[in-house]
Formats: sequence, structure tokens, C-alpha cells
Amino acid sequence: IRSSKLPFARDDRGVVAMMFAIAIIPIMLLVGSVVDYTNAAKVNSRLQAATDATALATARWVTSNPSSTESDALNYARSYFRGAMGTDYAEVSPNITSVAFERNRSRIVVAAEALYPTIVMQL
Repeated sequence: IRSSKLPFARDDRGVVAMMFAIAIIPIMLLVGSVVDYTNAAKVNSRLQAATDATALATARWVTSNPSSTESDALNYARSYFRGAMGTDYAEVSPNITSVAFERNRSRIVVAAEALYPTIVMQL
């Protein structure tokens, strides 16, 4: 009985396949995380650009409409923001959350958010 197990125990063929099978799981998680991070960075960049453009357009609109309220400015900003983001990013639900400006309208603050659904990291 002992002699029949020894050749099997010494046989090291197929070890690379086993090592690869074990290593493929963390490698795939790493690749998936890189994809998620890259897509999130792309969305963040687009969101920042659209928010900046919206802030500038809203500031111009608020200046030309002195009787407008923050609620009016928020409605205008949301309308402009939808156009600035385009339809390519609809899956992340981008939205302007608030618009605030000082009484003399010298400064305007526009806040936006987007919910990015990850592909791999949600597992």
C-alpha cells in the first residue's frame, strides 16, 4: 500500500495549474477593481466639468435676473446641468443638490452628486 502512494506524492506535474487556479481569483478582483476605479474617475471628471459649467451659467443667469430666488436658481441649474452632463451618464443619476448665493450675488455655490454603481466591488 505504501509503495503505491509514493509515486503520486512525488509527482509534481500540474502544480503550475493549481497555483494558477488559486491565483486567478485575486488577480480578477484586482483587475475588476481597476476597472471600477477608472470608470468612477471618469464619471467624477465629467461631473466636475458639468458642475463647473453649471455654476458659471447659473451665476450669469442669477446676475441677469436680480429678483430670482435660490429656488429659481436651483431649477435653472438643474435644467442646465442635465444638458451639460448629456445622456451618456444617465446610469449614475447625476443631480444638482443645491444652489446658494450671497445677497450681493458675488459668490455662488453649486453642489452636485452622482451615484456610481460599481461592477466588481459590489460583490
